Amino acid sequence: MKIIKPKFDIEIEEYTFLGRGPEATGEETGWQRLNDIFFRCIECGDMLQSTTNEDYQCQCGSMCIDADYHRFGSDHGDINVLVYESKSKN
Repeated sequence: MKIIKPKFDIEIEEYTFLGRGPEATGEETGWQRLNDIFFRCIECGDMLQSTTNEDYQCQCGSMCIDADYHRFGSDHGDINVLVYESKSKN
């Protein structure tokens, strides 16, 4: 997959940008799920808390969770999921 440059500013005041893909969560394979970790769609900018256990689809439909099959991903590949940490820890 090719790295996509977002059409929006990556920096968000309430969050620290950690990087792209599962490696940014501290895992080499798979996604680490912690309350203060959030995933952001490269296409539309929607954000999702990593610990969400319900079906989810961002506004543009490219990033989603299928809760029944425990699958998370983006049509644009893992490298194009932006990873953030909340500055206000839960």
